[in-house]
Order: sequence, then structure tokens, then C-alpha cells
Amino acid sequence: MKPSAEVIPRRMAEAKAAAEVFGAELFQLDIMESIYTDSKGQVVPLDYPRKGHDSEDAPPGGLPFSSAAWGYYREPNGKSAIDIVADILIKVAPELVVGNCVTQNPDHYAAALIVRQAYVKASKTVTMGPFCIGTHNHTGDIDFFPGEPEMIVDVTGFEEIAIKAFSCHRTQGCHCPKRIESRYARWHTWGKKINTTSAEPFRRIL
Repeated sequence: MKPSAEVIPRRMAEAKAAAEVFGAELFQLDIMESIYTDSKGQVVPLDYPRKGHDSEDAPPGGLPFSSAAWGYYREPNGKSAIDIVADILIKVAPELVVGNCVTQNPDHYAAALIVRQAYVKASKTVTMGPFCIGTHNHTGDIDFFPGEPEMIVDVTGFEEIAIKAFSCHRTQGCHCPKRIESRYARWHTWGKKINTTSAEPFRRIL
């Protein structure tokens, strides 16, 4: 069953709930390039599985087109997504910036691209910590980003709060036992590499 436009506000609410678990301030952009309408007139998020969709339903231009469109989409105030994220980075001056894993999902790729370009722009105004990207998939045995991780961070003791936030994304099935089990399996796989219980791998980009 394909999701309807109702999934959009639901996912926004789930993201807000996940941020509240961490006590984080959430900024959301209304970027509608993250969805397209298929031949049956149904709204489908770009990260929705392709199975069951005709090739004619794919957005024109494929991944490069949709990813580029994300970064240069303009909000009603005339600012691009890159400019908005850069403004936030300048305001916060973070000690660490973590971007999305570069996966086969167009929205993940686009998010990583937006943050990277925003980081470059913001770095001309403010001093920030490094910009890193996770290098793993859900099972921890394949690197989406080329090469081995440059750092493996011990996250032992933070698993419970991470799972609580992760489980808020119910429309993506993140609350399901198998998804949670795979998350622990990934942590434990990387934890073994540095002789700890749980860990996350990263590569520094900038």
C-alpha cells in the first residue's frame, strides 16, 4: 500500500518527538522535492521503496536531479535550503556536525549534500568543529561511504535514549523489533572493533 500525503505531517511530528527525546531544538524545512506524484495520482516520498512502482513513476532526472533540487529549493522567505542551514550553523557554531549517511535513498543523499554545502558556506563566518558522516548501514557490515571509517566512537550507555528516539519514527517502521535488533547488532559490530559494547563509525569530510 502506497502512502498518501497524510504521511508528510506524520513524519514531521515524529521528527519533532524524536528531537524532544534528546532535548534538541528542531528546524524543519518544507521541501516538497522530497515527494513526487505517481501515475495514479498518489503522493509518494522519495525514500519510499521502489518495489511496486512502475519505472514511469520515477521522478525525472533521477537521483542527481532530485538531490540538486533539494539544495536550491527556496522557502517563502526566498532563502535556499543551503542558506537556511548555513544560518543555523553560524548561529550555533557547533563543535561537531554530523551529516546523513550517503545511502541509496535520495533524501539521505540530498540531506548530506545540503549540510555539506551549508558547512562550507558557514565556515567562512564562524569556527566550527569537524563535519563527519556515518559510514555504515543498518547491520554494520557494509560501508556506504568509500573506505574504512576514520573514527569509531564509543556510544555505550546511550543506546536506550537512541532507541527511544529512533522508535518515534513509526511510519518508517523504526519501532518494529527487527529494526531495533538490527540497530543493536550494528552498534555491537562496531563496538567489538574498539573493545567496547557499542560504537558508531564515522569519516571526517571537512
